Amino acid sequence: MLTEKYRDELVYWRRAADGSEPSFEGELHATFGKWQRTRLYELGGRLRLERPFAPGEPITGPLAEWCAQRRALEIGGGPHPAVCQARWKSAVAVDPLAEGYAAEGLLPPQASHVTHLCAPGEAIPLASGTIDLVIAENCLDHVVDPWKVLSEIRRLLAPGGHVWLLVDLMHHRDHLHPHPFTEASARAMLERAGLSMVKADVWDSHSHPNAFGQLRALLTTQPR
Repeated sequence: MLTEKYRDELVYWRRAADGSEPSFEGELHATFGKWQRTRLYELGGRLRLERPFAPGEPITGPLAEWCAQRRALEIGGGPHPAVCQARWKSAVAVDPLAEGYAAEGLLPPQASHVTHLCAPGEAIPLASGTIDLVIAENCLDHVVDPWKVLSEIRRLLAPGGHVWLLVDLMHHRDHLHPHPFTEASARAMLERAGLSMVKADVWDSHSHPNAFGQLRALLTTQPR
């Protein structure tokens, strides 16, 4: 049974898809596809796989080659996860609303190569040490227990694996965002989870209207 929080999130995505959600502009998959490709290229830049590109262009070149050799997991990616925009050695999207997205016809055609698991980020049914890249974009403030999610991420990562994390920074709290973060509290929790910063910065752009910035961080399991 869906909780009120999950029902409200599914309603939001349904409205975004049919154009009736005033806070979301544009066609859902065209808009998210461009955003997700741009974010993957940002990840490529942090991995020093940079090359000139137009925002939102298809994933090609060194970044595509890097992705094809990695086992990727995305947590809470919504109906259009970033992993659907590249080809991977394997790709899994974990979301407690995965069955709802499928039932509502909200998944894009580009996600056909992705395995969708209906599970919370606090308990992911995958073997330890089997993931090379975890993507968690705008989800850590949504979950029930951020610490358990980070512990699962650390458990799942293979040696030398990476995490690509985006989290809004704000003081606002509501039932869809029960765990607001500041930069200091986010960094402290990530360090406690055994994740080391490769490159991290705070952007003025953010997802929630009450946020004052967004931490965008590439992390690794290796001490630096």
